[in-house]
Amino acid sequence: MFVAPSRPLPAPLLRSVLDASETDGWSLPDVSPWFGPFLPAFVRATLRAGGSVRAALAGRRAVALALPLRGRAVFSELPLDGRAETYRIVSVDLDSVPPAVFRHPVRLLDPAEVPGFLAGLRGAAGRPDEPWARQLRGSEESAFGATVDGTPAGLAWAAVAGGHARLHSVWVAPRFRRLGVGSDLVFARLLWARTEGARSAIAEIAAGNAASLATVARAGFAPVGAMYLRAAAG
Repeated sequence: MFVAPSRPLPAPLLRSVLDASETDGWSLPDVSPWFGPFLPAFVRATLRAGGSVRAALAGRRAVALALPLRGRAVFSELPLDGRAETYRIVSVDLDSVPPAVFRHPVRLLDPAEVPGFLAGLRGAAGRPDEPWARQLRGSEESAFGATVDGTPAGLAWAAVAGGHARLHSVWVAPRFRRLGVGSDLVFARLLWARTEGARSAIAEIAAGNAASLATVARAGFAPVGAMYLRAAAG
């Protein structure tokens, strides 16, 4: 993720981050309010997954931060180029979420259960790579599993930081799509986030993913910004 300075600063010092503790005390005033609370967790997750973290520093102030996953992609809050895919940032005030009506069981998973759900979702488009899934199981993220007639049908993650929740990484097995599994996962995570003290929630969804955008809209989410994804070369 890249962060743009809002005003001119001295020439920054470029460096790699080898441990998340190196970011302690950094000032990140130019990060959007949507992702600022989650940046420390992003750094830890990227390093755990085998990715790299590079920072441009002016004193103790980070004016740019890149967190590319090895062989994967880079997300940016700055417009990149014609190869970049646009993602909509959507947000909701948790006090305004409509009442939930669940069609399928959803529960918070123990980390040890996640591999079984991943195995049950093989073939789902956008399924996470194994290094990313492994680090999610051991991080601050919480996994939620949905079942249909006792069979793993969907998996999604959420995190809470500084009174904000972030919903991300949803996978629904192809044969269980259009059955309301995605909506159940959205509402379950919102209810959990409220119990964890969050006041608002965000998600980032590909602009061309009309189904997911419609799902979060039914939960009260509205667009608040955009970010961009550029696939890694090679």
